[in-house]
Amino acid sequence: MSKRKIIIIDDNTDQRFILKGFLTDMGCDVVGEGKSGLDAVELIQKLPHDVILMDIKMPGMDGIEAAMAINQLKPTPVVLLTAKKDEETIKRAIEAGVMAYLVKPVREEELLPTIELAISCSPIR
Repeated sequence: MSKRKIIIIDDNTDQRFILKGFLTDMGCDVVGEGKSGLDAVELIQKLPHDVILMDIKMPGMDGIEAAMAINQLKPTPVVLLTAKKDEETIKRAIEAGVMAYLVKPVREEELLPTIELAISCSPIR
């Protein structure tokens, strides 16, 4: 398995720091970070990447809206990170083309299998 290139999008700086540490320890390459859905849309167009890890609740464009925009511009495996696990949120994520969904707090041992599954299930691989 090659070193995965990952973009992290979360408006919480501490959460991005923790995720980056987990991913780096697992041998992944965090190629970009952002704090909003708009950052995500910009970064996927500029940076080579395999997957995006993105929070749902962010100011302005939320993670699901960003996933929908990303999949229209440049289809990309998206893993959503959220505290929300209600049926409506999950339905919106599916409709946006999200490949995987992790409920916070994210455990390190869940990250790599979820990332690999999202990439392998993506029609663009």
